[in-house]
Amino acid sequence: MLDQMSGGRLEFGLGRGVSPVEAGMYGHDPAVSGKMFEEALQVIQMGLRGETLNFSGEFYRFRDVPLPLAPAQKPHPPLWYGLHTPDSAERAAKRGYNMVASDSPQLSQQSAHRFREVWDATHGTTRPQPFIGLARFVVVAATDALAQAAAERAYPMWSDSFHFLYRRAGRKPVFGERSNDFATAMADGRGVAGSPATVTRYLSNQLAGTDFNYMLCQFAFGNLTLDESLSSIELFASDVMPALRRAQAAA
Repeated sequence: MLDQMSGGRLEFGLGRGVSPVEAGMYGHDPAVSGKMFEEALQVIQMGLRGETLNFSGEFYRFRDVPLPLAPAQKPHPPLWYGLHTPDSAERAAKRGYNMVASDSPQLSQQSAHRFREVWDATHGTTRPQPFIGLARFVVVAATDALAQAAAERAYPMWSDSFHFLYRRAGRKPVFGERSNDFATAMADGRGVAGSPATVTRYLSNQLAGTDFNYMLCQFAFGNLTLDESLSSIELFASDVMPALRRAQAAA
């Protein structure tokens, strides 16, 4: 329905999920979540094609489910896979998905490089090329001080939400604790807050010499206001994007 309403603009994001706490709340054994996800992927891709869904697996069964509304894009909308490891990147590349990583620059590039290697070996260079995405928190304002003040205020709320279930269960996140302050997140390479020039320089340095060809920017997080997020997006579009394009073209 969303693909039809948007005129074929839907992009579909997939991910197995890495939280054993949440899996347990749904009564699922985290040890078999990988197998469940593989089966669910088959069902989702079959369902996105429309017509009638029939499937009999270990975890899911569907019989003669009518799907009269097919997506506008054929055979289905572009699929994106969120990942953290080179092994996951390899699986995504073999299946023809786009990928996105949000880890540190070094770890993200390891996944991106493996994705590119496997994509080229599996699909060659003639098929339409994939998006290899890098996800980052981004706040843009007129000055570094204004942007960083907003990010420092908003980020702890995001961090508390991210860690809430883990701390409630007395566990640590699978891929480690995230920082509780934006300055540390920025130093770790996970986000940037600053003027257009600062943001451009930061992201250009992260993209230079990597396999990434796409940025996914999180402009709304924590308690950033609507006006703050909209202003950040507008500055990014008017000042940062053209500068990044020039930097990429020069590289």
